[in-house]
Amino acid sequence: MVRRLFVLLLPALFACASTPPTPPPLAVLFLLDRSGSMKEGFGDLKKACVAGAEVLDREDYVAVLAFDTFPRWVVPFTKAGDKGSFVPLDRLEADGGSSLQTALLEALHGLQTLPADRAMRKKIVVVSDGDTPPADFEKLVGKLVTEGVPLSTICISSARFDPELMARLAGWGRGRFKFTASTAQVPRLVAQETGRMKVE
Repeated sequence: MVRRLFVLLLPALFACASTPPTPPPLAVLFLLDRSGSMKEGFGDLKKACVAGAEVLDREDYVAVLAFDTFPRWVVPFTKAGDKGSFVPLDRLEADGGSSLQTALLEALHGLQTLPADRAMRKKIVVVSDGDTPPADFEKLVGKLVTEGVPLSTICISSARFDPELMARLAGWGRGRFKFTASTAQVPRLVAQETGRMKVE
């Protein structure tokens, strides 16, 4: 009797064992440099944020924090399936100075506003040329890592770009560094990076 019951239950037990657990939702924050040095090809950078969101599942979260001297939540955290939330990106223009330090501090605060009642994988992708005043970025990025938030960077060539800083940010953030001399490549790179984040 026991053996017969075991044989009947075996297919169900095998199905449970072979079904991988569903990973927690992903929350990706695109930190978008909108300073004056990003003016040429800035439309490609806005398209990159949309391309990254399209890689995510509908129940994942996405946000766009644009920064010049001060950060601005162009797209506050929302479900990736809500395409209408990206409409404000159309009106965004590049101009002014740059403060990546201020943007990272605001990013840290914004990530803390996500729902605390559910497990969530949090990631940051910085899209910038790295032209920003000096700061203690290692300490700031280290705080993100301590809170379980890795950081990747996509560096774009400009008149005063700083690939060394962008590479160090990714290293401190336990993420990946990518470089391109063409803004036209940024949507592909952002989508590629977001896709890799999904499976980590």
